[in-house]
Amino acid sequence: MTNQIIKRCMKFKLAFIFTNILLVIVYATELLIPYVFSNFIDLITQSRSIDIAINSILLISIFTIILMMASYIHHILSEVLITKVTNEFLNDIDDKLENIPLRKTEKYNPAYLNNRIFNDILTSIGFVVNNLIVSIVMLMSTIVLLVLIININFYLVFIPLGALAINISGILLLNKMFYRRGYQYKEHNNQYLSDNHDRISHIKETKIHAWYNISSEPLTSSFKTLLKSGISLNKVLAVLNNIGQFSKNLTLVFTMLVGGSLLINQTISIGEFILIIYYTNMCLSYSEYFLKLGQEYQHAKISYHRLEEFMHIENENNGPVFLNQIDSIKITNLSFSYPEKELLFSGFEYTLTKGHIYCLKGKNGEGKSTLIDVILGLDYRYEGSIQYNHHELLNLDMIKIRKEQISVILQEPRLQRLSVKENITRGVSTYSQKTLDELCTKFELNHIIDCDESLSLSSGEKQKVSIVRGMLKNTSLLILDEPVSAMDVTSVKILKEELVKRKANMIIMFISHNEELYDLVDEFIELPNNETFKINE
Repeated sequence: MTNQIIKRCMKFKLAFIFTNILLVIVYATELLIPYVFSNFIDLITQSRSIDIAINSILLISIFTIILMMASYIHHILSEVLITKVTNEFLNDIDDKLENIPLRKTEKYNPAYLNNRIFNDILTSIGFVVNNLIVSIVMLMSTIVLLVLIININFYLVFIPLGALAINISGILLLNKMFYRRGYQYKEHNNQYLSDNHDRISHIKETKIHAWYNISSEPLTSSFKTLLKSGISLNKVLAVLNNIGQFSKNLTLVFTMLVGGSLLINQTISIGEFILIIYYTNMCLSYSEYFLKLGQEYQHAKISYHRLEEFMHIENENNGPVFLNQIDSIKITNLSFSYPEKELLFSGFEYTLTKGHIYCLKGKNGEGKSTLIDVILGLDYRYEGSIQYNHHELLNLDMIKIRKEQISVILQEPRLQRLSVKENITRGVSTYSQKTLDELCTKFELNHIIDCDESLSLSSGEKQKVSIVRGMLKNTSLLILDEPVSAMDVTSVKILKEELVKRKANMIIMFISHNEELYDLVDEFIELPNNETFKINE
């Protein structure tokens, strides 16, 4: 985990190096200030004059200024570094999600997925950036502190060593339990937030159907699970905290007992006694840090392993062959089923050719949208054969083909937070401005073309945006899924005219229950549920 994140951090080498240099300066000055102060106490008690301690006061002032400046700049640089690395890691994960089979991500609620990925990245990167060099510096500082304590009095070093031994034992004993319960808690927390997102997203449906008394049921159920796992995790945390508190108080007692005796016997000076208290407290703080570091490491480890679950999924199949034109799609003996479910359809055979308009008919749930996904190369769990221009689908570069040769118009298009024009031209590498203007005029989008509030458009306007984008792309395969469900009569008429105009140079296929489009259709395709059939042989 650590090596992979360090590699990402090193892409921002200067920020990473300077952050850690500043960190060393911070801890060095924190060691020096009490040392100078203890000397000041001894000097002032011996000379009884403030003048002799001026140099000590000046040094402490200088070290304080250095400490404040280094700490301030370090805080800003570390935030910049964490933000940049997080953004890069997030992009990498998103790229991965876009390239793995669709079924691997569709099972997750988008809110759950977004929350889980972002928090896991932030946790794992934050741990490394904030703790890697800190732990090394603190370890070296602890050794220096122990050596300085030995120089004052050998026996006193056993006090902080005892505290360290107690804390380390606690970490070793509870590590595995903390990891297991922490993993469960993260999963349940993500599910709880996801259920709350669902509840908020369905406020309109709740009002319409008066679901007030049942809308909170999923959230309540996930809360109970979250509470149970939270209690389980915090039992371990409470034990760890008690171990730290016990070692801290035990150290304080022994410091008072041994250090006080040495001071009474004049074995050490007042300044040395104060320095021992400072350094012992610093050792305690460091040991508490390492105790919490074990906890944070388990959190980071959990988060990174959850990210790896996605990174280790194999990318969807994508072959090397590209087509400059799609003239035919031949489907032979095609069967498909979802995992642990009955066959959705089987023995399906059909040939689509350029210059024809096809309508895919069937009842809801019979596999129309699934068939489209399979034809588009979005799901490869099928049996049988799909050939584009006599090239097997598995050998085709479907990513590039979908980008350049296929247009898909969805029933409920999801627009981006962009202007209407940017939504229309998104992903369209080359297009005619004249064609864009004509289409926008025909579908009455010209008056909102520069509108930045695309997400606030009506359902009909969103469908028009999707249609214009599909037409503007000028591909050789056009697929439309219930394209007129929210459109007015005039717009439906214009769509039909545009389809007829483009028919000769492409394969057009649509799913629709709207009979207004049926007079365009050359051939109807029906999908009987789980029946073996053959048509258009």
